[in-house]
Amino acid sequence: MADFESLWEFLNSQFARTVIASLAGAGLGAWTAQRIATRNKAQDDLVKELRTINLTATIAYGITDAFISVKKDNVKPMYDKWRSESTRRQEVIRTAPAGTVPEFEFDVDFKTMPPVKAGVEQLRQLMFGGIVLQPRAVALVNTLDRSVEQHSLMIQELNKLTEKFHGENLTGPQLAAVYFGLRVGTRIDDRYPTTLQALHMSTDDCIFFSGLLGDDLLEYGKTVAARLPERLRGKYTKATFDQPEREGLMPDPAEFPSWTTMFQTAPVLGLGIWTAEFEALALAQQ
Repeated sequence: MADFESLWEFLNSQFARTVIASLAGAGLGAWTAQRIATRNKAQDDLVKELRTINLTATIAYGITDAFISVKKDNVKPMYDKWRSESTRRQEVIRTAPAGTVPEFEFDVDFKTMPPVKAGVEQLRQLMFGGIVLQPRAVALVNTLDRSVEQHSLMIQELNKLTEKFHGENLTGPQLAAVYFGLRVGTRIDDRYPTTLQALHMSTDDCIFFSGLLGDDLLEYGKTVAARLPERLRGKYTKATFDQPEREGLMPDPAEFPSWTTMFQTAPVLGLGIWTAEFEALALAQQ
């Protein structure tokens, strides 16, 4: 009993209280410091991710702009000319007297063009290296990669055909046959119109997918920024393409319906935005 009373007296002494308070304070201070360090590290990671998102979105919009330019300067004039001349030829044939072969003069727009340097690999490295990727963004960058490759192949093929036709000095019926893809005897050479149409479609694909990717990245950036103090959020601006829209250079989103229906978004556990397909998996893992 004496030992217990001695211990009790010691614990209630000024010296013991000071020592205990110091130890408690040191422990609380270490815990607080660790909490601050952890919070600062988390904020630093979010700031870094946000900067990567902004840079990646800028590159994506740059790809959009590059393909808008090639469409305006090369693809659209060639494609519109071919469609216009094809329509006019069909109208001449339709209105010609029965049993006659109408004469038809047409304007050919054969020209070569350089491939587009899109920078998709840099985009991919940034996305997979520093961003918590959303499912549609992953699908978009992969689809964009394939579309850019297809676009490059179509340019190569169109350039090869153009150089071939120039070298053969085609005129009259021969020129009409390769330009419109007409039958000559038992053979149809439709390589030029088929390649031109594929090039036009792949150009629109590249414009749409890169633009949508840029928009998705910035939307995700908003969710990242919302987790930071306002002073750390920075500024970012969604690109607009009003002038190309007025000039008829932007593809119609209605031509890509699956990209607005395939990835419906839903909030999951209050922790950001995921696709609905992943909601059950996320809940199961909690």
